Parts: sequence; C-alpha cells; structure tokens
Amino acid sequence: MTDNTATRPIRRKVFMLRMWQHGRNLPDWVSEIQDVTNGEVTHLHGLDALFEYLRQKTAQVLEAPRNKENSEED
Repeated sequence: MTDNTATRPIRRKVFMLRMWQHGRNLPDWVSEIQDVTNGEVTHLHGLDALFEYLRQKTAQVLEAPRNKENSEED
C-alpha cells in the first residue's frame, strides 16, 4: 500500500464553535459558529441545522480551486 498523502491537496476550514442548551421542557441545542478565516459568525438552532451548515461549508471547500490558504501544511 502506498501513501500518497504528500500529493493530495490539504483543504480545511477552521471554526470556533460554542454550543448551549436552550429551553426548559425539551431543550434544544443552540450554536454559534465562527469561521476563523473571515470572522463570519452564524447562529443556529438545533443539531440538524449545525450539521447542514457544516455539510455546506465542507462542500464549498471541496469545490473551491486549490489556493495558498487551503493548501498550506500544518
């Protein structure tokens, strides 16, 4: 088995995520997620909304052309 890690582009998104429960009877998760790269802050209600947001953002990264920002190594 060969390791082709060095030839694959590194694509990533970095987020700061805060989550808390809201409501008394049936508490729901509320989240605030900040895109560290551009500072954009989004507020979401419910885990489904959070997961959909992450699906959309990761799809955008996969579709974006490779550039310095998402190809630098750690």
